[in-house]
Amino acid sequence: MRFLLFSVFLFVAFCSVHGNSLVNDNENPTLVKLIEKQKGHDLIALRQLPKNKLPIFVNVGVYLMSVDSFDYNRNTFSATFWVWFVYDLEYKNIINPHETCEIINFTDKKDVSSFKEISGGKVWSGRKIRGTFKYSWDLSKYPVDKQFLQLRIDESDRESSEIRYKVDLENSGFMQNEVHIPGWKINRFDIKQKDIEHTSTYGDPTSKSKNGSIYSAIIVTLELKRESLSTFFKLHTVLFVAFIVSWLSTLLDFSKTPPLLAARVATLVSMIYAIVLNIQYVDNIMGTVPTITLPDKFQFATLLMISFFFLQLVVTYKLQTKNKDEISNLIDKYVFILSPFVYVILLLLISIGFI
Repeated sequence: MRFLLFSVFLFVAFCSVHGNSLVNDNENPTLVKLIEKQKGHDLIALRQLPKNKLPIFVNVGVYLMSVDSFDYNRNTFSATFWVWFVYDLEYKNIINPHETCEIINFTDKKDVSSFKEISGGKVWSGRKIRGTFKYSWDLSKYPVDKQFLQLRIDESDRESSEIRYKVDLENSGFMQNEVHIPGWKINRFDIKQKDIEHTSTYGDPTSKSKNGSIYSAIIVTLELKRESLSTFFKLHTVLFVAFIVSWLSTLLDFSKTPPLLAARVATLVSMIYAIVLNIQYVDNIMGTVPTITLPDKFQFATLLMISFFFLQLVVTYKLQTKNKDEISNLIDKYVFILSPFVYVILLLLISIGFI
């Protein structure tokens, strides 16, 4: 019994001594290194580095392997690309941008492969990423539109005052033999560094900023232009033919041949039906689009002109029933001469965005 009590006494004394030691160590103001446990790596806190060592510059490059799977309804596209990070060897135990980088605006992504090694006195790491990314497609000028697809890579761990990205312009780009997008031409590849402002410090108790935080980022922009000539005529040929047939129908003089009145009415109704079919055809290609597109405006303009031809037909018919054939024929003549110019001007105004 005495032995048991003595053992308990020794255990309590041991815990008391070592517990006080731990508390004293943690409160020691002379502690010069703070070790953070992050993703399996012991990282020396950046704030312990001399000010002349900050920020740490990291060269970042991006190389596009493929761009595909454009989805106008879900506002997404897919891409495969390499991103790499190069920085001085002395910081290999301090930062790890390979792990702390964040891909923005993805709906789905995965690392296909990755590496990390020391080469030429530098830390060199890279990730091959395949993902689906959000993008608001602007189809208001379809099919003569331009699109600016973007990828954004942010440093998520340390602010730009501690880690700053630099663009590896020399090695960034896209694989020209592989990045071929049917129906599109790549006008420009652009990559730049940008500081992204956040209106929050995310609760960081060591942050000196009261207004938020700033993180370094790399933004890649791929400017695409639709190869639109063939697509343009496929979408709009029916509209142009509908207008021309309706326009020519104004030459049918039903004052001397009454059955031609029914022929003119049937022609205009048929052309309206053709435009309705064209609307369905375009919708099947583009899907449901929340904006008014160029084909929508062209379709509306053509329907407006055919409606005008209907109005002309009613007016001329009323005049002829009152034996005013000369006025009726004069209206037909001027409508036939002026309507093509009105239609062309209307389409041009739509094309330049005035309407």
